[in-house]
Amino acid sequence: MVSREPVLPVSLAEPYRRLYNMLNIESLGATPPPSGDPRMGLLTWIRPTVSMDSLLTTAKSITEALSSVTGGATAWIEGALVPQGKRWWIHSVRLVRNSGDNTVDQFAFTTGDGVEAVFSVLASAVYNYGFLLSHPVALEEGSSLDFRAAGAGSSATVFQQMLWVEEQDAFQRS
Repeated sequence: MVSREPVLPVSLAEPYRRLYNMLNIESLGATPPPSGDPRMGLLTWIRPTVSMDSLLTTAKSITEALSSVTGGATAWIEGALVPQGKRWWIHSVRLVRNSGDNTVDQFAFTTGDGVEAVFSVLASAVYNYGFLLSHPVALEEGSSLDFRAAGAGSSATVFQQMLWVEEQDAFQRS
């Protein structure tokens, strides 16, 4: 059995290992197969196409308890933060109030340099809310999915944020 492990720089070894396993790539050896080998005919017709980004991506669910909001206060709460060297493709979001009585009325994406884009303003404030995005949204390292807690309550409120994301090893920006 011929090893399918590529000899590559360490930074490329994992994506190529996944590619070799996914496509079941094998070495044909030092001597070419005879021209009647059916594998050779297929090579002229089948051209596998693979997104290298997909080989660097892992689906995961992220659950985070978020800081409490003082009763009666209205404030933006920073949600889960994209780690350094990563990119998140967010597919769905769920926000649940664990305690207290404040509610939520807006959601926003905030970039690592502080630029904010409000993408959902609710008609009425809620304490338990989830949504599935029609298209995944990319958040770069240092970015977060934030929400505004509306101060209707009398006690401190703690929320829990649940995200379904694809986490990708992002290329470092220079």
